[in-house]
Amino acid sequence: MRKKLWVIIVALVLILTAICAFCACGDGSTESDPAPDGEDVYKRQVKEGETIVPPSPKSYDGYVFKGWDMPDDVAVKDVTVNAIYAKLYTVTLSLSGLEKDCTYNYTFEKGSLISSQITLDGVLELLPDGYYITGDYADEEFYDQLVTDDILLEISCEKTEYTVTFNCNAEGLSYPSLSVKHGESFTLPSLSRTGYLFGGWYTDSLFTQKYEPSAVTENITLYAKWDEITEDTKINLSGDEDIEILLANPHAQFTVTGDIDFSKIADAGLIFTGIFDGGNKTASLGNKPLFRENLGSIRNLDVEVNAENIENCVYGNENVYGAICGYNSGSIENC
Repeated sequence: MRKKLWVIIVALVLILTAICAFCACGDGSTESDPAPDGEDVYKRQVKEGETIVPPSPKSYDGYVFKGWDMPDDVAVKDVTVNAIYAKLYTVTLSLSGLEKDCTYNYTFEKGSLISSQITLDGVLELLPDGYYITGDYADEEFYDQLVTDDILLEISCEKTEYTVTFNCNAEGLSYPSLSVKHGESFTLPSLSRTGYLFGGWYTDSLFTQKYEPSAVTENITLYAKWDEITEDTKINLSGDEDIEILLANPHAQFTVTGDIDFSKIADAGLIFTGIFDGGNKTASLGNKPLFRENLGSIRNLDVEVNAENIENCVYGNENVYGAICGYNSGSIENC
């Protein structure tokens, strides 16, 4: 009986010496770690010359299995096969300064480069049109960092600003350029020039394409178009901005089509030589005539004054009376 017991014990010892323990291993591309719990994954006997077939590896939160560290895939002696794992970290990409801040999360293996997943070009693709990156992360080199912990990339963004340049197309006349942010619009300036009627702003110097106000998405140069004003040029006075045209060109033909501030004309003390059609509008004046002197034709205009506030208008050494004009050498009809 004792002899049989010893035989059994010896047999068990021989069996135990043939058992292989399988644990973790990596492919060398990044830093790697053994199985996080340090426990044996699997044990089995393999006959000499047989192929070693590792079992399915365990899964661990925060780690990724990289492979098995086996000296040989054929059993020739007792071996320990290790399962290798790589620790995982989160790199958070936070974009601020946009209309709505955006956040993106990326998973990296320990020791890998941020640039393996996140590059400057890639971040730029995430930005809406018209935005750019400010600060350090506008340079490619700042993405060449090793991941050894969770990382937050706080990237500031701003709207691109464009320059709107105005070419006034007239000697001695200029208008300052504007700085306009992407997607925004601006108010077109109106110009006046003696002897010419402002014809608007164009996108080319040949005046083939008139500029229509819209959201700005690039640098713009606009060209002012001018039409020479003659005695036959007909101009509508539709608003206060047209008064400058009248003051600079009193020899043209004007028709009142909107509500304007007639007192601004009166304050200028203008000598008028063209045609002024009041369009049956009523001109509310203070204590000065509409024109200092009329050498042209004025018609179809009503004038409203406060009689108690009327004073003499003094031009030079003479006291001048009148509502339509102080001096009249032209014609005044239906006023």
